[in-house]
Amino acid sequence: MKPGGLLISIDAPDGPGGGGARAWDDLQDSAKIVRDRGFRVHVIEGLSSSPEVMERVRDILGERKINILVIDGDHGPGAAYADWTRFSPLLDGLGIWHDCGVPNGLYDLSTESIECMRWTRAGFDCAAVGHCFATLQDDFGTGLIWS
Repeated sequence: MKPGGLLISIDAPDGPGGGGARAWDDLQDSAKIVRDRGFRVHVIEGLSSSPEVMERVRDILGERKINILVIDGDHGPGAAYADWTRFSPLLDGLGIWHDCGVPNGLYDLSTESIECMRWTRAGFDCAAVGHCFATLQDDFGTGLIWS
């Protein structure tokens, strides 16, 4: 991405799976670094499922479309797919899904962690229908969807 590009990050540091105040501070520090390199960065605090968050995203985008959409939020039942259905109408590019593959026994994971990845993978599989897609088994799996 060239300088001047627009990045929008949505995070709920106190939400499900959030990293708390330290993660929020790290995100702010990262945003500053990217801004200092000439990018426009908006960090929205809130849940991606919130109508207020969606309104802010639409206000920031204006008539623009999203070129790259990264889904890595709530990993509960149906949550990643719900993010996809909310944000994919704004997408004209690549959708990237994190945590949509279960590592092949390389990690000692809790049953809960594995279940979360299964929910995310189920959402990815539903979203991929009718699109080009690929999955990469890297750590916890990455899925790609494009038209």
